[in-house]
Amino acid sequence: MGVSVSASMPWARTPKSGMRSDKRVAELRRHELGLLGLGVRLVIAAGLFGASWAALQTWQPGGELMTSVIGWALVACFALYLLLGLCSRFLSWANARTVITDQRVVVRYRLRKSGWEIPLLSIADVTYSRGPIQRLFGGVGTLRIQTTFAPNPAVIDDVMDVVSVRDELLQLRSRAWALHASQIAGQYAPMREAS
Repeated sequence: MGVSVSASMPWARTPKSGMRSDKRVAELRRHELGLLGLGVRLVIAAGLFGASWAALQTWQPGGELMTSVIGWALVACFALYLLLGLCSRFLSWANARTVITDQRVVVRYRLRKSGWEIPLLSIADVTYSRGPIQRLFGGVGTLRIQTTFAPNPAVIDDVMDVVSVRDELLQLRSRAWALHASQIAGQYAPMREAS
């Protein structure tokens, strides 16, 4: 993370005169740990389906025809859960991209919904949290960015090496404020009288 890339962001706004365009600092993708919950849900759902199927085959309520109808209903429910529940969770994990530039933090979703941007100058605080399983996977955690314009923090899940990402964001915010202060000071410098 800390290495600047010289190419401008293709989606960055065109800079006003005297302003520079965004330079990409890092791109974060969600860690594979986010799929652990998906795997646990899949195992539990498959176990419940298997137990229900076995109970249905041994119990056979209402005869063979009713058992067949209930069996197909179980298969349909399991397929719908896989399709709607697990696939949507996988897509939400897979399509999120976080790009950190020298002027903002941008989260983009490719398929599902529009993303959001946070200018570095509006970041009030950056915190992180890690659970015991996340610590086992090398410092994976959840990043929370509190802004000056929103009551709730923006949350980025499954960030690898969350402590260094937090530190880098705080350093970038300090640099952005220093640059902003120097630009303001240059704009409002006292004018010298002509002699």
